[in-house]
Amino acid sequence: ATVILSHTESINESFYDLFNQHFRRFEDHSDEKEQVRFLSNIAVGAHSRRCRVAPGFQCIIHMTLSELELAPAPFLNRFEKIRINHRHLLDNFLEEAESFKRHSFLTRVLKTPIQAHVSKFLDVIGERGIYGLDKDQTIESSLLTLLKQWSNFDIIRGNFVQSMQSSTFRDLVSTEALSCNIP
Repeated sequence: ATVILSHTESINESFYDLFNQHFRRFEDHSDEKEQVRFLSNIAVGAHSRRCRVAPGFQCIIHMTLSELELAPAPFLNRFEKIRINHRHLLDNFLEEAESFKRHSFLTRVLKTPIQAHVSKFLDVIGERGIYGLDKDQTIESSLLTLLKQWSNFDIIRGNFVQSMQSSTFRDLVSTEALSCNIP
């Protein structure tokens, strides 16, 4: 079991024993087979209670950089620290998305050139041209959002091919061709 905590600074001290991996081992003989259970104290104010902890328990603490700067060092030392930004998320998405694996040209054509063009665009309009712009995050975040919408490339391509083959589309193209005097 994995728990993700975010914006929990005010209650983190309640999980002191859990974060320090102070578990009590409890052997349960009530069933036919012996089970080992782990318990940890969770405190709320002056009250403490033992709570069962899954054997594969993992805890992820999500913090912004500003929260990280204010967090006490002893608290941070209990955890492995990994910094993730939108560039990591974008690269991971492109590696994992099936449609981008099968159509690697999409990654080559979309990612780098679009990032370059958007960077040039931002240079032209200036950083104040987009509210809340973070040069290290906004481009990757926007591209990630766009690519997630396009991740069903096979479905989009199939719908496009199907619409091209439909009689309505052929009639529309023929009508347009006639009205434009295209031979």
